[in-house]
Amino acid sequence: MQVLDACSPKELRFVHQQLVQRGSHGVDFLRMLPVELGQQILSHLDVRSLGRAQQASGGGGGGGGGDAALRARRGRAGADARRQAPLWRSVSEAAVVWEAMLRSLRRGWPDTPAGAPAGGPAGGEPPQLRRLGIADLRRECRALRAREHTWRCCRPIRRALFPHADKVTALRIRGGVMASGSYDRMCSVWDVASQRLLHMFETHTVSCIDLAPAHGVVATGSFNREIRIWQMETGECLQTLTQHVNAVLALCMDGDMVFSGGADCLLIAWDWRRGSLAGTFAGHHGKISAVCCARVCGELLLFSASFDGTLRCWSTRTFQCIASARFGQPVLCMDVGDGIIAAGTDQAVVLIAVKARVDATGGVAVDLGARRELQLETSFGRAVHHVALNGRFLAAFGRELTVWGLDPPVLHQRLIEGDGLSHGSLAMDSSCVVVGEADGHVVVFDFTPARGVSPV
Repeated sequence: MQVLDACSPKELRFVHQQLVQRGSHGVDFLRMLPVELGQQILSHLDVRSLGRAQQASGGGGGGGGGDAALRARRGRAGADARRQAPLWRSVSEAAVVWEAMLRSLRRGWPDTPAGAPAGGPAGGEPPQLRRLGIADLRRECRALRAREHTWRCCRPIRRALFPHADKVTALRIRGGVMASGSYDRMCSVWDVASQRLLHMFETHTVSCIDLAPAHGVVATGSFNREIRIWQMETGECLQTLTQHVNAVLALCMDGDMVFSGGADCLLIAWDWRRGSLAGTFAGHHGKISAVCCARVCGELLLFSASFDGTLRCWSTRTFQCIASARFGQPVLCMDVGDGIIAAGTDQAVVLIAVKARVDATGGVAVDLGARRELQLETSFGRAVHHVALNGRFLAAFGRELTVWGLDPPVLHQRLIEGDGLSHGSLAMDSSCVVVGEADGHVVVFDFTPARGVSPV
């Protein structure tokens, strides 16, 4: 169906004629295409569509089925010519099917291995998958299927951490490392996999947080209008940035850059190594509630949400707004995933498709397209103050914590029932959901398949 949707009327008439002539035997159209085009089509199909294509081509189950495009190439070239062909043409049919399936399963997960599609909104064509043996391909496919099944159908293991003495106001996970901040003026750094405390140091009253494990630094924003950069291991303050005139409510990091938004409606870019102002983004007329950055088509873009009811996309090269979306009510929270944005408003979570392309001037043009709204009347019943994406799933946190699938957008799990409490913060990666609570606890919901999660 994904292929037919892109056909012109003339092409659809040809398909109809072929179906009438063949009757109920079906038509393997990939057999008629060059192998390169067939592989390109297979790389865009999901797992279910790949299975149907495999059945249509007459293949068996699992990894033993044949790929129609490669079988057509084999029929034209012959066995002798195939043995003399380059390596990419001599790959077995089963390996090509498993590669296409693995590429589909990896799409969206933020921690895909080397050679897998990169995350980020509308990141373009995925790079060539590194060559693996059939056994390795099958093993990775099974691991990804187990991970997705766990998120959809299994109850996670719940663990409580006790890093703070007051409300946890900020959480962020990067590269398997989690940082948390609180009203108690402490910042803690944890290893997510082992849930082991790595570092803890005294800061200011933290309102927002981000970290760059590769550089060994943590950035914190405060209600006292300051942004500070801390050495992760020693707790030494490396830089203090003081351009905001009101509380700093949101920030994010990318390399040497820090982007911050505050209650003063300012959206600012900093070079944290130099401790200097890099530029400002003008356009919001309300408090900045969330900022996220992502590399799209080779350019770093900044996404911001505001209480003025708008969501904007900015070029960090020109500091200009290149796309915007209006909601008509304050946008309380936001997160950016692979080709999608999740924005939370009063009693609603809206999913916005992100499409990007390189324009004639060499810049990136972004379209904030179709919107889908989650059916919240059966779950939250109150405003959602935090959302987080991990590529395949969405976590929403207000008076209760729920996990949703993105395709289709359907409620999978309710991890915390509505209890009337005001919760502090939310973070998410491919293996867990983490929430910070008003009593200083950090609760980890571990979805790692190997750790014995139980079916719902």
